[in-house]
Amino acid sequence: PPYLAEAGTPGAATVAMQISLLHWGIHGWACYAIAGLAIGYASYRLGRPLSVANSLYGLIGEQVNGLLGKIVDFLAAFATIAGIATSLGMGLMSIRFGISQLFGIQLGTGGLTFVMILMIIGYTISAASGIERGIRILSKTNMYLAFVVLLFFIFFGPTLFIFNSMVESVGQYFDNIIFMSFWSDTMQVASDGKWLGWWTVFYWCWWIAWGPFVGGFVARISKGRTIREFVFGVVLVPLVITIVWFNAVGGTALHAEINGTLEMYKAISADAGSGIFTLLTALPFGTLVSYIVFFNLIIFLVTSADSASFFVAMIVGNGDLNPKIGQRLIWGFFIGAISVLLLISGGLKAVQTASIVAALPFAFVMIGMMISLTKSLMKEDI
Repeated sequence: PPYLAEAGTPGAATVAMQISLLHWGIHGWACYAIAGLAIGYASYRLGRPLSVANSLYGLIGEQVNGLLGKIVDFLAAFATIAGIATSLGMGLMSIRFGISQLFGIQLGTGGLTFVMILMIIGYTISAASGIERGIRILSKTNMYLAFVVLLFFIFFGPTLFIFNSMVESVGQYFDNIIFMSFWSDTMQVASDGKWLGWWTVFYWCWWIAWGPFVGGFVARISKGRTIREFVFGVVLVPLVITIVWFNAVGGTALHAEINGTLEMYKAISADAGSGIFTLLTALPFGTLVSYIVFFNLIIFLVTSADSASFFVAMIVGNGDLNPKIGQRLIWGFFIGAISVLLLISGGLKAVQTASIVAALPFAFVMIGMMISLTKSLMKEDI
């Protein structure tokens, strides 16, 4: 078992919640903050076009306008496409299970492809509408639906267990964050040394792959914010929401597993997309909320994909803050096609591998971003 937990014990359940916060906590949101700050600072403070390459201006100067800058922007586009394709691929697994459970329709390869085509049409229309119309409206709708689902789990799930878990997991997460961050499973105790690569490495590569896209997108909408406000909005606020969400949903799942209400582990092992839909079968009004979750998931994937296609079109267009509709449509279609191909060719393993491959080269770009931003800030009269 990972992080020296004893499998099948209550202690392992506690460690599982810590691992969830490790995978979805400070480390991930910090990736977005680093990319967003570096891109936004170069654009709004130094007057450079809004692109990933220009985030390295403080480090390599005018070379951002040459071949090196083009390589950096290519790596950013590659990471973005692979990162969002991974998310769409994994999201399609849940959509497939949701369609099966809610509508009684079993989807094969052709059915999945058809669903993806419908989603491509949806998010390309949204992306073509621009940030103020399509993306903003869908994002607000998604936020409200997610909030309804969150409240449902808190009030109809094991409320006391959820809040106890929240307090305990936060304390243990911050107490063990250094140990968990540097744990490399030298003795190969977790799945013969494979677990770390399957999950922790994968998740952090996934965050890095999303880094240029989310960082660039957040920078795009954060003009006029101070660095303190930016960090607060990109790291601290999402971290708090993540903690509450994972303890509400994850705490409910752990409670069901521990008390024998559901066999969550067996269900997820059989179908990776079954998790939340299986969990809702044990709660009152679960069927109704399953429909909300289903549409919430679709909107999440649509908003992510249309934002990604907008960003890729933006950096390919040399930092154009309002890229041409044709470019957004082309990149939106390309992202969807890659998602389907990955899922058909190798399922979960294929989409995990895609994120790792895309994130590795961009990790070095992020190191350059940190150095560039630090050097630029040191020149400021603060």
